Amino acid sequence: MKFRIETEIPDYTPQIRYGEAVLSLGSCFSVEMASRLKRLKYKVIANPAGITFNPISIEHTLKMIKTDDSLPEESVFFNGSVYCNLHFHGCFNHVEKEEHIKKVESSLSKASQFIKNTRFVILTLGTAYVHEHKESGQIVNNCHKLPAGSFIKRRLGVTEIYESLSTSLALIEELSDHKVEALFAVSPVRHSKEGLHANQLSKASCLLAVDQLCVEKAHCHYFPSYEILVDELRDYRYYKEDMVHPSGQAADFIFEKFSSALLAEDEQDIRQQIEKINNAKAHKAFNPDSEQHKLFLEKLKEETEAFCLKYPHIDMG
Repeated sequence: MKFRIETEIPDYTPQIRYGEAVLSLGSCFSVEMASRLKRLKYKVIANPAGITFNPISIEHTLKMIKTDDSLPEESVFFNGSVYCNLHFHGCFNHVEKEEHIKKVESSLSKASQFIKNTRFVILTLGTAYVHEHKESGQIVNNCHKLPAGSFIKRRLGVTEIYESLSTSLALIEELSDHKVEALFAVSPVRHSKEGLHANQLSKASCLLAVDQLCVEKAHCHYFPSYEILVDELRDYRYYKEDMVHPSGQAADFIFEKFSSALLAEDEQDIRQQIEKINNAKAHKAFNPDSEQHKLFLEKLKEETEAFCLKYPHIDMG
């Protein structure tokens, strides 16, 4: 008997191979997928401006990567406890203004170099809702606890999302030296603070815009992470305690489907070898000073070195 409807996963061509650069942009779910790719030693960078929920802010991040200029000092402000920037996530905040600017510029510079070799981009949309800063008229990435009256909150229309994503794709294609394949996903994370009905409208707007792009452009593809959690798993046991974010088990399940469909099938043995090494490195010895553990570490070192010699294009650091 079947107790659930399984999500249809399309065949993707081409697939992601080792040595190819992957840029992951978007919501916290994009970070979940990128972290699992990093664990498997794929060449990946996630969110140079930090977690980014809306498509306009993704576009703005790419424009900042393109210019690769010094951060305008007037864009930095003190919110009463730390220095912030409305276009960057709170992970860049710092009590020292110079350190905040240094972190931001370092991230953008690293992304500017990385994007030149980008072969795949993963764009994960979290929401169609945006906050427009009244003073600057700009849609922001993070409000940094400024008063709600400083912003106009609204939902982007399907056309706005489509046009913004089209601009983002054009920027990536301009900056990369390779033909870029774009993979879109809509985050299954519920934005429950908007209200459940508003959340559904937001996700629907994102889905419609992405679908339009994928129909029109052969290098654009959709991965159904949203449907896997909402329709296939569809149970609160697959959510964290906040009942909003997917649990680790759910994220692992989605990544299994992702890897089966999008990671090169003929490199599966390489992934298994890397997982074996990862698991061995994570092993916690009962007695680290024992002769047995020293032999274990020596064997692990030899296996890692042999792997690196066989696959020099994979960074095991």
